[in-house]
Amino acid sequence: ELEKAKEHAERTQPEKKPSIRERLAAAKQECARQQPRPAPEKKPPELGEL
Repeated sequence: ELEKAKEHAERTQPEKKPSIRERLAAAKQECARQQPRPAPEKKPPELGEL
């Protein structure tokens, strides 16, 4: 899906610097390639007296 959108954007836009959408797509792909790290442990919110 992302690849299709990127190809469509490349076909419809003249040659120029990457648009924000293209940069966002590239960043998403870069994140997907990196090794997924486990999320840091979160403490449950501490609710005061209600």
